Amino acid sequence: MILLAAVVAALAVGGLTVRETGSWPAALLAGVGAAGATVPALHRMLAG
Repeated sequence: MILLAAVVAALAVGGLTVRETGSWPAALLAGVGAAGATVPALHRMLAG
């Protein structure tokens, strides 16, 4: 569930980035960063 939420966050952030900037490398970097930040945050939140 955590990894699925990370994928959704990455797609959302990457999609918004490519829409605003038109740069796919920036969107890829933003998506990877969002996924990387989501995994530990959700793990900490759900683990209690």
